Amino acid sequence: MNRTRPKVELKDDNDWMMTYSDAITLLLAFFVLIVAVSQVNEGKLEELKDGWGKVVDTAAHLPMQELTADIQEIVEQKNLDSVVVTAVTDGIRIDLDSENLYDSGSASLKPEGKALISEFAEAMKEVDLNGRSIIVEGHSDDLPIHTKQFDSNWELSGARAIEVTKQLIKFNVDKSQLRAVAYADAQPRADKALPIEQQRQLNRRVVIYIKRN
Repeated sequence: MNRTRPKVELKDDNDWMMTYSDAITLLLAFFVLIVAVSQVNEGKLEELKDGWGKVVDTAAHLPMQELTADIQEIVEQKNLDSVVVTAVTDGIRIDLDSENLYDSGSASLKPEGKALISEFAEAMKEVDLNGRSIIVEGHSDDLPIHTKQFDSNWELSGARAIEVTKQLIKFNVDKSQLRAVAYADAQPRADKALPIEQQRQLNRRVVIYIKRN
């Protein structure tokens, strides 16, 4: 008598591994896609940042260029020959020859010095300073000074900067914008190839900086 053997289905225990492998592959592909998109967006973002930076930088420079040109034009119109206007990286530098402002060893403005500051202050009323910082720097030569009034060139250069600052306030320059700074002989500007007396004359000066906002 023949007996029918029951059919037994044999399942491959590795089937689950194939399903798992497919899932991992899909997941990996998904992450690769995310990374690729992120990199593209990051690149675009950098381009936008660079472009915006250029726009902002241009917007910041244009007003200062116009202000420099305006001040230069007014200085020329008023024949202020001893006032030198220069555009610099952080704003506008205005050099005033101290020989026209003070006697040697003094921080009191000479009559012609007061007239010069008066003319300059009037000129500043014709331009829009727009709340910019105005720094008045006092510089001396390297000859030491030790008097009852000034113990060193620091005191002398500081007193000269303060005197010009006070005159600017007197002629209605907003005092909240002003600062006086002393440098003594720490920042000489003259070419060392020049004769020493000429160097000292150039180094004795008052500088007015109109800073970028």
